[in-house]
Amino acid sequence: VSFNGAFHGRPPRPPEAKLPPPPPPALRWLSPGDAVPSVPPPPATATPTPLPSTGDAVANGVGLVPAEPRCNEALEVQVNISNVGTVAFATGGVLRVQAQHVGSGSITATGFGNFPVLVPGQNYVVVVPLIINQFGGEDYRILATADVSNNIIESNEGNNNFQSVQFRLRKAACP
Repeated sequence: VSFNGAFHGRPPRPPEAKLPPPPPPALRWLSPGDAVPSVPPPPATATPTPLPSTGDAVANGVGLVPAEPRCNEALEVQVNISNVGTVAFATGGVLRVQAQHVGSGSITATGFGNFPVLVPGQNYVVVVPLIINQFGGEDYRILATADVSNNIIESNEGNNNFQSVQFRLRKAACP
């Protein structure tokens, strides 16, 4: 019985505290001291880093000395190398020169020459000695490949090849 709003005897029972709902079956509550399982992070997605361009080496002209080469005699192949890119090469490169017999498509002589670092717009003539000792009196062409070793990181790797016009190899000392 109450008097002036005060209770006499036993106080009323407090309302029951509501607990959170239980976790789903795959989860459980951790107690102090429980080890927390570690979950490895997902693998990082590799983002390729583009290599900086260091120019663009092209072989863009071929000269022969003598102008009418003779079979089994020394020949100088002069190849103009240009940097048509927008920055200087980081390193020099290697030029490959090949003599290709037009009739068979076979390569009958190969030589190499080096070229230095070139700034944009700069040219350099590489001189490569060759001796062609087959198919005298027949047609040839010179194939030139700038940066054959892929030492130069180029803005365009697809323009390194040059093919000269045909020339007739004089018979001279070939059988």
